[in-house]
Amino acid sequence: MLEYFANDQAVNDKVPDLDYPPNLPDFSLPMMTMDGGNFAPWSFVSFLDDEFSDFSTSDETSTSSELSAAVPAFTLEGLERLRHISDEIIRELGKSHKFLEEYDPTYTEIYHEDLAHSIFSSDNLARFISVFFRLSHIHFPLIHIPSFGHEDTPAVLVLAVALGGTLRSAPRDDTLSSRYFLTVAEDYIFRHMQGLLVTEVFSKPSKKMLYALQAAIIVHNVQFMRNDAQTRRRNLSVRLPALVSAVRQLGLNQYKHSGTLVWEKFLYEELCIRYGTFALCINKKALTDSNRIGFWTAISDWHQSGMFHAPPQTSIKEVDCDMPCPLELWDATNSEQFEAKLKELKYQPPPMCFSSICKFIELLMKDNWDEAQPIPVTSLKLSHLRAATMALSSMAVSAHLNGTMPATAPALLRAIDRWHDLWDAVTSKLDSASLQRSGMARHSNDISALIRKVVEVAISDTEQPAFLKNVGHESLRELYDFILNH
Repeated sequence: MLEYFANDQAVNDKVPDLDYPPNLPDFSLPMMTMDGGNFAPWSFVSFLDDEFSDFSTSDETSTSSELSAAVPAFTLEGLERLRHISDEIIRELGKSHKFLEEYDPTYTEIYHEDLAHSIFSSDNLARFISVFFRLSHIHFPLIHIPSFGHEDTPAVLVLAVALGGTLRSAPRDDTLSSRYFLTVAEDYIFRHMQGLLVTEVFSKPSKKMLYALQAAIIVHNVQFMRNDAQTRRRNLSVRLPALVSAVRQLGLNQYKHSGTLVWEKFLYEELCIRYGTFALCINKKALTDSNRIGFWTAISDWHQSGMFHAPPQTSIKEVDCDMPCPLELWDATNSEQFEAKLKELKYQPPPMCFSSICKFIELLMKDNWDEAQPIPVTSLKLSHLRAATMALSSMAVSAHLNGTMPATAPALLRAIDRWHDLWDAVTSKLDSASLQRSGMARHSNDISALIRKVVEVAISDTEQPAFLKNVGHESLRELYDFILNH
């Protein structure tokens, strides 16, 4: 990562041939050598020009050749639905433009309806969605691909996924011009979410509510990539708190698996973990409507806390839901594929110490390891380690901002050392291909090194760098300088 910073260039990692989705050759664009961005934590991404980019870095891309070909959005019926959704998106963006013009004095943009028709045509929506699934899903597995594009998939979710796809699409005119609609898209999606929250029965969240949350966290991450002080300020002070509040109100951080490995029951419980919902009907259609809202809201919060030296809004203690299941199980399209993956992975639910981020951090922070009870490293996944780095990062920022770093630093450094022992134990058993397919998790070791450096510099007697002096930066320049100089 530091080499990319130093060389100020961006290249893609080598990934397997992309074969997804099938029979849609116009959607499969050449791989770019310039980074189009991704959502994974601590990915210092580059957009397509200086407006969106602080620095250049690697494009963390990967794809799974085993993803199902049966994506509803890419069927004939799905493509027809995209045509109607395209019209709805354009209407709603126009309404948001009028709303912002009337009620937001900082909004000065011009809405070009003809340009909106060109950018958000059904063909472009399908192309952008395809890019999102092919290049971002491995890093940001929020969407349940086999259900995306059903007749109840709302326009807000289609728009959010498409905007996510533009981040990593080739720099065509429609891709570059999509940025002009990010502010109105953000307004449309978040007002839609907040409108549903007003009438939602929190003990029984609807699928509409879950889709709205899904769309909101995606567009929040899209806007996070934008190198604009006003946008980042709004993202950190308005949008992120709205997401965290919604997650708490709907109780998305407490549900746990019962231990069943029967596909329908397992997937239902996984939905509850991702959403915290307890009342979805257990039928095949409902089972395929799925998200990872609670988990990814916390990760996004802690991610931005570390990057911008801002107080985290999600406590580690409250994120006590089970860790997300392996991506191979999440992407299963039917019970047969699910059972085959269970056998292939020899999957077992993780032990208590790895069952949630909260439990994992408690383990790392303990005064002493219990030598009589060896840690079950075979049950530990790279995704668990990645989540732990985000949590430790938020703890380091909180300790420094609250003035407790001198007392907290020994425990944090001890936890990082233990984390490294676990990292070495897990990665020593992985080949390069498996590590490559782990997405951004494979860079967790670099992240932990950065966290250690933050702690060490914070307790040193040297003059504090700009990154640690101020709270809530609006650019990545301070972090960039910190990395280069320390």
